[in-house]
Amino acid sequence: MELNINLVIAVIGASVTLIGYYVTRYLERKKEIEFQIRNKKIPIYEEFFQFYFKVVFNTKNKNGKKLSEDDMILFFQQFNQKAIIWFPDNILISYINWKRELSYFSGNNTPENLKNLILKQEDLMKEFRKDIGHENKKISKGDISSLYVNGLDNYF
Repeated sequence: MELNINLVIAVIGASVTLIGYYVTRYLERKKEIEFQIRNKKIPIYEEFFQFYFKVVFNTKNKNGKKLSEDDMILFFQQFNQKAIIWFPDNILISYINWKRELSYFSGNNTPENLKNLILKQEDLMKEFRKDIGHENKKISKGDISSLYVNGLDNYF
């Protein structure tokens, strides 16, 4: 029995076309899902920054009151749920490390512990930025925090 070379070439061509079609569809679907997830995470990151800056700048709420400890506890209860669901592993780990450092700093308020807290917070902020597509290549230690904290040159 002799193989028809034209038939073999046609079968190979059709197979490559079908495989290419399904691979392309899979990659497009995967990219669309990643896009939808990223769009869900951006408001969560913005929510964190809004809260964070309210705390840092001791901003008053709509009623003219400063954030209470109960407000902060409620925020973290709700935010932690979102973090568990939406944060990829690297960001969740960075968030956990930042929260641990924050807890430690609240009981051990020293300049060295403040430096460690700032570094953990910057790691978290860089992870947020990286997740939405920023490269962070030219951002050095203390750069982000220097946008809202004066005198960081004394720490870095």
